[in-house]
Amino acid sequence: MPELVPVVMTLVGGTADAARPGPDASPIIMSLSFPVNSGSDRFRIQWRRLALVLAIGLVAVALFTPLLAATGMKPAKAAVTLLRFAALATLGLGAGRSWKEESALFRCRRPLLVWGRGFLAGALPLAIWLVVLLAIGERRLDQFSTADFLAYGGRYLPLSLLIGFAEDLLFFGFLFAALGRKALPAALLYALAHFLKPEGTIDGGLLSGLRAIAGMGASLVSGLGRPIEVLGLVLVGWVLVGLRRESGSLWPAMGVHGGWFWLRQVGKRFSDDLVGDHEWLFGTSLFYDGLLGWLAIIATGLILTTTMRRRAWLRGEEEG
Repeated sequence: MPELVPVVMTLVGGTADAARPGPDASPIIMSLSFPVNSGSDRFRIQWRRLALVLAIGLVAVALFTPLLAATGMKPAKAAVTLLRFAALATLGLGAGRSWKEESALFRCRRPLLVWGRGFLAGALPLAIWLVVLLAIGERRLDQFSTADFLAYGGRYLPLSLLIGFAEDLLFFGFLFAALGRKALPAALLYALAHFLKPEGTIDGGLLSGLRAIAGMGASLVSGLGRPIEVLGLVLVGWVLVGLRRESGSLWPAMGVHGGWFWLRQVGKRFSDDLVGDHEWLFGTSLFYDGLLGWLAIIATGLILTTTMRRRAWLRGEEEG
């Protein structure tokens, strides 16, 4: 148990991987950084950069949602896509010459190998959890052929890699750096972002972007009324940002996240939730949204971050 203490301290906001903008950092980075002191731990939260991200994101949604909607894309989906793309682009460009360091994509010797190991480490616990749910009667396995499984699973395999660039690079790469390398704020924003999906149908037209923004706000308020789901997503983000901080690279977190995503999609596709009286404990049709599912995820993160300190192969740093 004592060996978990430094891991927890690192995840909560220790000094591991606490990189600072160097002398070659762009003027943008230096002007957007504000020092904040908390005891002996000095870190920087780039408030202006964060405010710029929010402003550009909202303007992009308001202006370009009608254009994407005119091509046939649903306004709600267009708005979410625009907001994330604008945030990623603004944060990436704002990093200046520090973009490689902030992205954490270039510190791993064997990125795809590490991603694959992380994928297995993320998928295996949820696969075991799925078997447990099937065994106790909380889920029911559908009938399917091997060809169906391979086709569906193969379709989501590349998406499991792409989700790392769409989410992990944004939240645990550039945003993590803009937040002063603090884990909990990054995990919290990661969780809240999952509720920025407008509910219902949004009418098209020139004002569809503004309607989408209002829908995002209403969806966020609605999501805050589901505390177990919010807490579960914060734990997911906490684990992923902890892996990124502990390894110094984004690839282990991307792999684990990809494994969770793939197994969740496959699990929902080929098994059905049986409605019962303990959904808060075992989960709903979303598969791992119950308390025990979240605990399985947090246990995975603690085990990986603990062993990562001693085993270079988890980071892709073994010799050979």
